[in-house]
Amino acid sequence: MLSKDYLVEEYVKKGRPLRSIAKENNSSVYKIRKKLVSYEIDIIPNIDKVKKNIDSSFFDKLTPESSFVLGYLMMDGDLQFNRSKETYFLRLYSKYSTQLELVKTLLQMEAKIQHRKPVLKDNVRQGEIFFLHIQDQRIITKLIEYGMIRNKNQSIKFPKIPEELLPYFLRGCWMGSGSVYLDKKSAIYTSFTIGSRIFIETLIQKLTDKGLTERNIYRNSHSKKSSFYFRYATKDSLRLLDYIYKENYETLKCDRQVETWNKYLRLNWDKTF
Repeated sequence: MLSKDYLVEEYVKKGRPLRSIAKENNSSVYKIRKKLVSYEIDIIPNIDKVKKNIDSSFFDKLTPESSFVLGYLMMDGDLQFNRSKETYFLRLYSKYSTQLELVKTLLQMEAKIQHRKPVLKDNVRQGEIFFLHIQDQRIITKLIEYGMIRNKNQSIKFPKIPEELLPYFLRGCWMGSGSVYLDKKSAIYTSFTIGSRIFIETLIQKLTDKGLTERNIYRNSHSKKSSFYFRYATKDSLRLLDYIYKENYETLKCDRQVETWNKYLRLNWDKTF
């Protein structure tokens, strides 16, 4: 199977990493490299392989998938500047590794999710967290065009999203900075928190235009950095979830939020979403 034509197609044209080809052929990277040398196929420098190790065109056009990921990245992504290379990279972080795995799958990305265990620092307990870095400059450029900025927590603005794709974008936002939860009486609530007041003001207006009740914005006094939030009670929470999860929820979803919704429906109407 490791013919010259096969390696040219998979390694050179498709840009697949050696470890992926080796795994597919029950071989090792060392043996694949030897094959490349014997076929006189140039070994691509690591930096080029990293660039191809992701779907660079993912954000070239907004689709349900890219709108969903864009919303999530704008909430949980942290745009950083590498001074030595003079390039930007995006650090994606979450308490839930499953969310990063979903992003990796949609971006067709092969990268290691980094993990930090819970630590005690300056007598303050910092929880477990997972990281993923995106360095592809084509993707970074598109994210900046959509409005991703450094220090986004206080000043990021709501991007221009086509009306038909707005539910997917909001679904991604909710996976990053929103919550869905039940109280002791099994009533369902949703809330959203972000550092940018201008973003949350636009978000509330978008949802009010869809028939949800206009909400007041509150300052979060329990966070280290300035942040703002609003909350919906049961009636508007159900309207919200029905709007953002109306279609394509099988793969583009936040598992724990959908499960909370299912639990509410089981407890109250004996049916599932």
